[in-house]
Amino acid sequence: MATKSNLRPPSRRQALLYLAGVLIMTIVLDLYIIKEARTAYSIAFVPLMCVPGFIALACSNYFGNNFRDLALVQPGRLSVLLAYAIPAGCAIAATLVVIWSDVGKFKWPDQSFLRLLVFQPVLGVAVNFVLGLGGELGWRG
Repeated sequence: MATKSNLRPPSRRQALLYLAGVLIMTIVLDLYIIKEARTAYSIAFVPLMCVPGFIALACSNYFGNNFRDLALVQPGRLSVLLAYAIPAGCAIAATLVVIWSDVGKFKWPDQSFLRLLVFQPVLGVAVNFVLGLGGELGWRG
């Protein structure tokens, strides 16, 4: 997706509109989470993480910019592999350290060892990738 762009730096008005949009949407979602959700497992965290991306897309459209102007580039295969493998490897390593050191009084779950060390970290990285995409898209744009 790397293309040359005629994008000019955002004006003060554009930057303030973006920041105001992010602030307002974040406050609304935070208030909902505090009042209604009351748990870290609330589905309300998904749109909260994506607020910067949504606002960046809306501002980009409103000010007549192209989607290509959001500072995205298509990564190479090695970059994608490393971006996925490094966090999953860190999650596996952290789990092993907790198990072997007995730091957190780790209790073996009723699940298999394979599921604990492979399935959960890999799925966790995939889910958090989706959540992080909204933030990255927004703050880059």
